[in-house]
Amino acid sequence: MYYYLKIAAENDVIIKGASKQAVHVDWFEVVTVDRVGRHFGSAIGHGASEILLTILEASPDLLRARARNTHLPVAILDAPGRREWYLLREVVIEDLRAGAGTFSDRDNVRLSLAFASLEAHHGAYAPTAAAGQAAKVFTSVGLVKLHRLLIR
Repeated sequence: MYYYLKIAAENDVIIKGASKQAVHVDWFEVVTVDRVGRHFGSAIGHGASEILLTILEASPDLLRARARNTHLPVAILDAPGRREWYLLREVVIEDLRAGAGTFSDRDNVRLSLAFASLEAHHGAYAPTAAAGQAAKVFTSVGLVKLHRLLIR
């Protein structure tokens, strides 16, 4: 099952990925969700959480955001096969590593994101209604529950 990741930088600028899938154009294609848990020593501060993902490829925008230690207001992880999506707030790219040691189009990339809070949404992700859904229908989930949902 694929997941998709959308990362927003300041001023509503999107860090573009390579997906061409109709609903997820310019998102990052996530191959696996490898770990969700507490993260200590993050740029966000004490008590941050972390999600470790494997994505198909890193874009130049993503590499720049990591190099500049850019503070990102929002990231969205969409699990369309489950009709669930997750809103991560106050995100920092903690680590970005190529599987073979160099970035190329064929390498899977390990991406570690630290975040301050998470909201789980049930139902299909709808870009135009996301803001309204986030305000009305969110459920705070514990990290153990999120891990169980994403890894199964």
